[in-house]
Amino acid sequence: MRCLALAVKLKKKLNVRVMFFCRASLGNVNSLIKEAGFELFEMRPAKKGFEYVAKNGDWLGETQQNDFNEFLSLKKEYLIPSLDFLIIDHYGIDFEWQRMIRSYTRNILVIDDIGNRKHECEFLLDQTFNCLHDKYSHLVPKTCETLLGTDYALLREEFSFRYDYVASIRKKQFKNNILIMFGGIDICNHTLQTLRIIKDRDDINEVSVIMGASALHINEVTDFCQFRDMFKVYISPDNVAEIMLNATLAIGAAGTTSWERCATGLPSVVIIQAGNQRLIAQELEKMGVISVLEESDIMCSLNIQIDQWFANVANKPEIINKCLHICDGNGANRLVEKVFSSD
Repeated sequence: MRCLALAVKLKKKLNVRVMFFCRASLGNVNSLIKEAGFELFEMRPAKKGFEYVAKNGDWLGETQQNDFNEFLSLKKEYLIPSLDFLIIDHYGIDFEWQRMIRSYTRNILVIDDIGNRKHECEFLLDQTFNCLHDKYSHLVPKTCETLLGTDYALLREEFSFRYDYVASIRKKQFKNNILIMFGGIDICNHTLQTLRIIKDRDDINEVSVIMGASALHINEVTDFCQFRDMFKVYISPDNVAEIMLNATLAIGAAGTTSWERCATGLPSVVIIQAGNQRLIAQELEKMGVISVLEESDIMCSLNIQIDQWFANVANKPEIINKCLHICDGNGANRLVEKVFSSD
């Protein structure tokens, strides 16, 4: 999704040809790429099944050599010329894959946030809040330009709000509206678990649920919400920012959605779903804009944390102000201006 946000900005500002190479993995958003008007070259599902990849953290599900060979085969089959930029956004690819592609592209931009492997690239983007240069000093060439922090967070244009606009909307709100959003596929069905925990609360005005069209448990969630007027389910909506602006508290995962919530001045309860989300969550918790729950604590602690946020009305303006200063939603524009426009 963050690459799609960048692609849209590149097309709008520079009118360049943008191509996506994506595996046909379970829960993919390849249809969104095509709907946005971009060329998609679909790679085969990984030989190792989705369950294996999720359990073992083997993000690629293939050897890097096999992955590279398939990428190169598609490139040659469709007569794709040498690339000006190759943007790699994958936790399973490192300097070995990148070195193999060297003769086929002028520049490599890597998107990362874990900082656990070496890269061979001209640019590295890590949009983690308060990301330190030392995180990658020993992982990238000395000539690599690092673009660090939420100033470069890749959000869709709908999140590019003026500060005073968001602040004025937040100032008027007084109802307790909750947004539940656990990413595109929500493997563990945290959405339904959360709905069951909060369903009997009498201090919530409205609950909005956002799910991707490829979410694994979409039917269970929609069935649960069907006859409950308080619950509204949105499937891959194109107005996520608007829905966030209507909420007073979010419950969801870390990751890119964290920056979307900040750009709309929305505090949240965050459930850690993967190891790479922990640092993001810890930094935002220090700022006082989120509270963090482990997956094992959802049942016993979620309602307690909701109570605490609802009771924290006096500090609401300060919390909103911190959110908006963490991320302003203009990261994609800054990245295009700094990296691509001058090329």
